[in-house]
Amino acid sequence: MSGLRPTSTRVYDRYERRLQDLPLAGHAVRILLSVRRFVCADDACPKRTFAEQIPGLTSPYARVTDRLGALLDRIALALAGRAGARMASAMGLAAGRMGLLNRIRAMPDPPLRQPAHPRRRRFRHQARPLVRHSDHRCGTVSAHRRAARA
Repeated sequence: MSGLRPTSTRVYDRYERRLQDLPLAGHAVRILLSVRRFVCADDACPKRTFAEQIPGLTSPYARVTDRLGALLDRIALALAGRAGARMASAMGLAAGRMGLLNRIRAMPDPPLRQPAHPRRRRFRHQARPLVRHSDHRCGTVSAHRRAARA
């Protein structure tokens, strides 16, 4: 596929796809979807065939709908392993601990935040505890400096 998929009318094959969806009234929902595979109309395309996708419902190679995938991602991020699997089971979802952990691993890393000012240190003006070795009494750096100035 060179950039955009050209519209193709040449059907190559059909197959059934089973998708798990959000539970309805406490019962598991399975969607049986008949999917068509098309032959790419562009001869220079490296991918000869492609399957049709329904936006908002399916994504390539997924066994769950996009809505259920988003819910499982939230459960995985909040609770992860065994706790997430117990929560999913209580909600009527079939999700194991390793499946939830694999969903976390598949997520992209969050973008790195740049500091507001590269030279500014976070606790620069806070007083730090200071122990004087002569009499083993606690003070603060700012109090020690004030005493040194006087």
